[in-house]
Amino acid sequence: MTHFAPWAASPHSYAGWVPNVGSHLSFSLIGSGRGPGVHHFTQSYDGRSDRLVAVLQRRETDDFLAWKWVNRLIWPDIVQHWLLIGTTEPVSAPIGIVEPRRGEKRVRHALDEQGGLTGAIYMIPRPLPRDRLQQRWMLDEIRAHLGGSEERPDRALDLLQSDLSQLVRWRVPSAVRVEFALMRTGELRLWYSEEVLATGIKREQLYVHARQAYFFLKDMVHHHTHHEPSSDQITPLVPVNTLDADRHRAGEEKWRRETLWSLSRAVEKLVRAGKLIDLRQAMGILAYADAFQKTLLPYLRKDSRPSEFIPNKTVHSYDYAHIKESTRVLIEQAQARRTHNTSMLIAALASSIAAISLLSSLISTHNSKIDMPPKAWQRPGLIDLNLPQGWLEFVARLPFIAIVVVCVAVSLISLLVSDDGVRLLRRSPRKLAQLARGISLSLARRANLQARGAHWLLLGLYGGTMVTLVYGLIYAPGFVHRLVGG
Repeated sequence: MTHFAPWAASPHSYAGWVPNVGSHLSFSLIGSGRGPGVHHFTQSYDGRSDRLVAVLQRRETDDFLAWKWVNRLIWPDIVQHWLLIGTTEPVSAPIGIVEPRRGEKRVRHALDEQGGLTGAIYMIPRPLPRDRLQQRWMLDEIRAHLGGSEERPDRALDLLQSDLSQLVRWRVPSAVRVEFALMRTGELRLWYSEEVLATGIKREQLYVHARQAYFFLKDMVHHHTHHEPSSDQITPLVPVNTLDADRHRAGEEKWRRETLWSLSRAVEKLVRAGKLIDLRQAMGILAYADAFQKTLLPYLRKDSRPSEFIPNKTVHSYDYAHIKESTRVLIEQAQARRTHNTSMLIAALASSIAAISLLSSLISTHNSKIDMPPKAWQRPGLIDLNLPQGWLEFVARLPFIAIVVVCVAVSLISLLVSDDGVRLLRRSPRKLAQLARGISLSLARRANLQARGAHWLLLGLYGGTMVTLVYGLIYAPGFVHRLVGG
């Protein structure tokens, strides 16, 4: 069993979790596929089971409401460069709890030769005007070190690690260094060395730098599959006091509890939003929460030896099985609503086209009657539609407005009488549908109709309502024209 816990001696350490489902992060993929602004290098050693990982990214703090180009003009310091340098280490990972017949429960450990990645994260601030050229040269030199796809010998890998650290320390003395240790389970530890603490940086500023380093590392390690990259705060970074035994135990419990709470709050927020894409993202975050609950929540690190684990008896788990089932039902309902609304919109569009065709036919019929000889249309055998004269005159003056009014009216009618329409009226969205259903059920009971008969009666009632309303729309403008015109 290894004794890997380099953060244990620091008075300022923090704990967090990098979301993942498999609980087995791949260190060789850190920084890959992150776009042209990211330069990364990773290679395993030949002589030993270690791996070197180095990543450089230009980042822009996105904690403001304005556009990014506005933020850069007002606060140019939000643009920074972040450099990660780390090597893998053997780590003991918890794999289960043993329940003996006598005595207390204990945790079973398994050695992972590359179970942890440890190193340093450098925050390279925006330079002063006099230092801008020198920092540009340094960044170009770092990119040159990280470039190339050829295999390097072990000696070159050791030199690369030391050269990158020396470049930043010599060229940018104001760079802030944050130590880190990342386990394959996603557990992350951040802390500061005595050299950084000796500079006199305030505690609040140390936490700000640690959080930004946390966001940078999460952005490089895991894909934002179930949330937006700009909102990478679904898991918190919690301070942990490692020097006092009681506070250390409380901190170990707190960061696990707050991580689980944060994931659960994110799920609840997405479920309340109710959109189909939000519900699907909620299912993904539920997978994150379930993975964390099974791999890290059952264990706590020992106070005396943080590299080992003991059973966690204080933080209780969630029943995510029922939450998943409920969310799955909500997804099915949202999909059904989307399908239904799509069909209703298609029906509304078809009704609008039919109304336009009816307008065209009425106008053509009216014009053909004008071309006929007087009294010719009164001959026996001919059928007259009694066209509304005033309405057709209104259409002739403003044909576009009339067509738009009819299309909108028919569309709204189609949606309002639907069984599950868009909720235009939030508090009573289905009053017309409920009224029609109530009338049809009452008539069906009086006529002793079965369920199928009641269904056909309801459809007939809907159809009659549609015909009546469309007929009223056609003749209402003529009636209003006569009423106003006298």
